[in-house]
Amino acid sequence: MQPINRILLILLVAAGAFYYWLKQQSKGEYDRQVGALAATLDRRSLSPAMPPAQAEGMFLRAIVIFSDYRTLLARGRVHTGEEAYLKDALTAAGYVSQAELQMVSRTLRDSLNLCQQMKITSGAEGTKALLNGQSPVIRAGSFKGDNLVIARRLSAALAPELANHPANLALVPASAAALMWPLTLSNGTVAALNEFKTHNLLDPKTALDLKQRLEQVKAARQ
Repeated sequence: MQPINRILLILLVAAGAFYYWLKQQSKGEYDRQVGALAATLDRRSLSPAMPPAQAEGMFLRAIVIFSDYRTLLARGRVHTGEEAYLKDALTAAGYVSQAELQMVSRTLRDSLNLCQQMKITSGAEGTKALLNGQSPVIRAGSFKGDNLVIARRLSAALAPELANHPANLALVPASAAALMWPLTLSNGTVAALNEFKTHNLLDPKTALDLKQRLEQVKAARQ
């Protein structure tokens, strides 16, 4: 074999080995990210019996994990898009219904987008607060200086079985959360009620009770 051919062969083998190494590194990082999010949002542990603060802390940590994944994706450290990532992680976490999986994915996306808009995940202080399960301070926008807290689309008083379900959690400024009444059937509450009912996440008895309350409210307004 000519020296030049030997050099080219060595370079080709080295390039192949390096590509394989990068691929394995990416797969290992991806598997770690899937496992981290799955463990944080394990469906079995998010029962109505869990203390609300604990469930909220897990959800806030999940936002940080998802934010880290977006960063890794942007830097080329992982190559699977976030839609597939969320599907893999949430499936591993025990969300078997496609509709439920999509609802949780949307909640995570909306929550992270909000945190990014309010400059929470871009700073160490905001990220630390999320990891510790604390309400971070909003750094940008009309609510700057307020705290971002977790509210429930359907309160535990209305739908106890959904008290800690991640699809039922929503991030809102503390000043806005203070105006939310737990038993109010607002337009947003009705929309959430219909969505959870459509996807069979509401207990039939709860759904019937809320439907009757809604009919009473409509009758009183007429």
